[in-house]
Amino acid sequence: MNWVGLDIGGANLKMARSDGSAIEVPFPMWKNHEALTTELERLLEDVPDDVGIAVTMTGELADCFDSKQHGVQQIVDSVVQAAGDRTVTFYQTDGDWCDSEVAKEQPLMVASANWHALATLASSFLTSGSGFVIDIGSTTTDVIPVLTSFPGGAGQHPVTDFKRLIASQLVYTGVWRSPLNALVRQIRIDGKPVPLANELFATIADAYIWKGILNEDANNRQTADARPATRPCAGTRLARMVCSDVNEVSKQVVDAIAEAAIFENENLITNAIQQVVSRHHDLPLEFVVSGAGAWLADEILTKTFEDQPVTVHRLHELLDESACRSAAAFAVMKLAENRMRVAERQPK
Repeated sequence: MNWVGLDIGGANLKMARSDGSAIEVPFPMWKNHEALTTELERLLEDVPDDVGIAVTMTGELADCFDSKQHGVQQIVDSVVQAAGDRTVTFYQTDGDWCDSEVAKEQPLMVASANWHALATLASSFLTSGSGFVIDIGSTTTDVIPVLTSFPGGAGQHPVTDFKRLIASQLVYTGVWRSPLNALVRQIRIDGKPVPLANELFATIADAYIWKGILNEDANNRQTADARPATRPCAGTRLARMVCSDVNEVSKQVVDAIAEAAIFENENLITNAIQQVVSRHHDLPLEFVVSGAGAWLADEILTKTFEDQPVTVHRLHELLDESACRSAAAFAVMKLAENRMRVAERQPK
């Protein structure tokens, strides 16, 4: 049986195919969760009925749901309804799989299991079977130690995001959606402190676009003001952080806002990597990097371990670029395929 992988997030839906291609569509779960079934049907409309669907999720954390249990149950029901007669299986944080009924009965086992799926797949690229996986996405960053092909290190299941936050294995920042006011409280202009507005006027993507680090995309309106992800619009959003517009403040002020945000964002991720690596100092400095911010992981590793021998495997060089950006969806698809092959070899 062939498979597709689904990663159902809080802001995006991702689907990966066995040929290495992947699709990512914006889907703000907190706004549109009632339309999830319809959106999944659209995503799956050209997937043949004999193709299985392997699923992982993080969207259950969206605040449109009363609890994770409620979120998991709603997402599972939407997937099953959209799947029709196709086989559906859900990935768990212990590396096992379950059907929809078990997923709803044990929601914490399937909630936010995408990091485990990604690390399990990525660990196959670690030459010693041990090391670290770093996935920087649009919203969050995962820093996952892999101990002899076991992701996450020792611990009891389910391994929740709460536990991962405590262990610095989950960092709630990425390269697109992180609000600027959560990263920077003030900047300095001509030696004087200037406080920033505590309002969602801009995100970290605006800082990266303004500085030319992320490419402009006039068709992308997943921004703080729903205007295009272009440099002029990014500058406007950044200027609002000091309660101004680009006609009131100089380019130097906008630069200062962007540079301060980038510094703080990268500092958060760097500190998490250093903490996880120091906690697992017996592991080799071998990394697999992936996600929309794989380039940033590469830069941070180069700076952080510049005097040490480091091996970095870039998932986008090992897989299709779109598969790298939708790495968790690709991972559950590949893991489902591998599971099926193993099952087929078992004596009947």
